[in-house]
Amino acid sequence: MKISAKHEQSVLDYNDFSGGLNFTVGADAIADNQFSVAENVEYGALDGSLCKVAGFVPLVEAEGQIKTFLPIGFRDVLFVSGNTIYRSDYHTHTKLGVCTGKAKPVIVPFGDAVYIASGEKIQKYKDGTLTTLDSPRTEYIFAQENRLVSVHSESRRMTYSAVLDAADWKQDDEAENSSKWIDIGDNDAGTIVAVGRLFQDLIIFTSTNKAFRLTGNYPHWTQLPLAKDAYATNFHSIVSARNSLFFLGGMGFQAIQSTQMYGDMETVNVGRLVNNFLTINIQKETCSVWSLPTKWQIWIQPQESGLVYIFHTSNGAFTTRRMKEYITHVEEYDGTVYVSRGNKIYEVRDDISTDDGENVKSIVKLKEMRGMDRMVLKRIMIDLYSREEGDARLTIGKLSMPLSKGQNDDIVALDYDVVALDTDAISGSEYVRLNKRCNYKLARIAPVITINQGALSVRRLSLLVAGAG
Repeated sequence: MKISAKHEQSVLDYNDFSGGLNFTVGADAIADNQFSVAENVEYGALDGSLCKVAGFVPLVEAEGQIKTFLPIGFRDVLFVSGNTIYRSDYHTHTKLGVCTGKAKPVIVPFGDAVYIASGEKIQKYKDGTLTTLDSPRTEYIFAQENRLVSVHSESRRMTYSAVLDAADWKQDDEAENSSKWIDIGDNDAGTIVAVGRLFQDLIIFTSTNKAFRLTGNYPHWTQLPLAKDAYATNFHSIVSARNSLFFLGGMGFQAIQSTQMYGDMETVNVGRLVNNFLTINIQKETCSVWSLPTKWQIWIQPQESGLVYIFHTSNGAFTTRRMKEYITHVEEYDGTVYVSRGNKIYEVRDDISTDDGENVKSIVKLKEMRGMDRMVLKRIMIDLYSREEGDARLTIGKLSMPLSKGQNDDIVALDYDVVALDTDAISGSEYVRLNKRCNYKLARIAPVITINQGALSVRRLSLLVAGAG
């Protein structure tokens, strides 16, 4: 928006924050609803408002790093710390045994038992007992066709357990319900890198950057080539969500989706606005993607830096979350999200704004507006929701405006002092509209919202601007 005529007034209205991050252009060229920075913020699952990320509350603490975990009941969890498998009621940890392999463990429920893969033989946990199965070498497992499926990154073979019996891997050509196997592609296809489910089909990525589609059930499997340039990083870099298969690789964050034509699929570059940063230094060992259905989010962790990209499946936008340590695993169980990081398992809580007791700083930089000449900022109006006391500010140039709840009953919206000199804090209703007069000359308008402490969601920001001539 150009503002040039002296005293001509215009309203810059930021009433739609749904565009998310855009790293492809400068801050003054992004769309009105996009951000150049959106750190430690997310969209509310219920109303889509821009708010501070949910807090982390520790539940389980182990001696070593927790590599993965699986909730198996109320206050009942299996986890792997170091190379040891434990069962815990959140207070007492019972040692069950040691993983058979050194690969990142995968824990999967199937039938009335739980199965663990770590690169060698599969292990079975049931009724307090851990046993080792006579299975193929297995790096990744998942359930399909009432069978457990075993895959390894050193092979192109997928091996299926017997029907409804994940402990039985004996193959019998005469018995249709016995264990079966299928090799993906030909000898030039490479080994299996990742496997994901799209509707009833399996999509398999190989080390030669090919993707195959496996349809039907044994003995009526049909294997079809899907793409020649399909890049997935590892078994943990792929998730199914919202009728699509999302994956992270050398070409960025992409999705395979069904087209309007029956049976056809296409690859969509859903991460195009952030891929230039997202693909920098992807680490194969720790790269992970997790789906959080109740939050309408997919978390993308390309490396060990502690930076997670949040893809919001409700609007296709990205924000980020920065932590002091990288995440090792995420699970959603009975509507609650759990996260392992370091030597702890956390519950993700929307009603908490701290991370393991520490404040989380959120920062959002909105679209930058420039005029042909200098401008005068005349008034600021912002609608927000604050559920707890804290410290937050709106900054435009050298002007700083507090956005936090205070201890007294004086409402800043009733003040008429100059905003740059205002030190009053918000109190009263949690839904607040601040309306501030000012007279501030500046060459560009670049609003920055910072939340140092507490929880805040922003609904709308309007700025009355006049040309300075």
